[in-house]
Amino acid sequence: MSIKVIESQVARFLQREVPEVISIKGAWGVGKTYAWHSYLSKARHQKKIGLLRYSYVSLFGINSLKDLKFAIFENMVDLSTLGRKSTVESFRNNIADLLSQLGKKSLPLFSSNALVSHYHSMLDSLSFLALDKTIICIDDFERKGNSIEAQDILGLISQLKEQKRCKVVLILNDESLREDSSIDYGRLREKVIDSELRFDPTPEDCVQIALKQDRVAKLLGENIIKLGINNIRIIKKIEKLAEVLVPQLADYDQLVLSQALRTLTLLTWCYYGPASHVPDSSSLVLARNRWPSISSVPA
Repeated sequence: MSIKVIESQVARFLQREVPEVISIKGAWGVGKTYAWHSYLSKARHQKKIGLLRYSYVSLFGINSLKDLKFAIFENMVDLSTLGRKSTVESFRNNIADLLSQLGKKSLPLFSSNALVSHYHSMLDSLSFLALDKTIICIDDFERKGNSIEAQDILGLISQLKEQKRCKVVLILNDESLREDSSIDYGRLREKVIDSELRFDPTPEDCVQIALKQDRVAKLLGENIIKLGINNIRIIKKIEKLAEVLVPQLADYDQLVLSQALRTLTLLTWCYYGPASHVPDSSSLVLARNRWPSISSVPA
């Protein structure tokens, strides 16, 4: 699926208030989460988001539905503050909103005489009430804890849509799903997921998404496209290493910088890339031979 199609579908998803669930699937490192955040930020700046609150949760390390529900509540922010991490202040605001929804009858539940364990238990139970009309991103589905079942997560997502009128985006690497999770997802996706988007960007797409538009980025982009790298995590590592390298070569000829960036791109790809996708040593020689040396580059 082309990046333009995915962006238009995400824009449509964000603009409408109608409760809906979409999934964004793709291989490791292709930039699913990065792209989602970019599209969300763009829609906010254009004031084209139908709902007012947002929560982002990674399933990495979450081992129960209770933990997941509370994490969604804990990370909920107003979209006007999008880009800032949830803080004690934002959590306090969420508690205040929850109490205002419950009204004066809730005050005895949070009395000063209540035990701490009672307070946490009540908060866990009541926090789910606050998740009304919220855009929720649940990331790293394939990295969920062993103690929480995929079907339970999908059941919660369905509940958020049907009962809480939320819009939910599920981000996952379906190639890395455990067998039981893959079975549950395949069995329940028709009931839970309204739209599935396959995020499979070309190297040109990744360069456009991940790199700044400057002289060094242009050189890196040419190298990335030549090598066919479509992993945004690796591209961002290349960019960060280039930021360290470039100042060290400030007094050298432009051709030295150009060739150094070529080497940097190739070696970073080989070091961080999946073993099945990166070249072996003989391929490295062939790849390097395809690039002209400094002496052969015209002045």
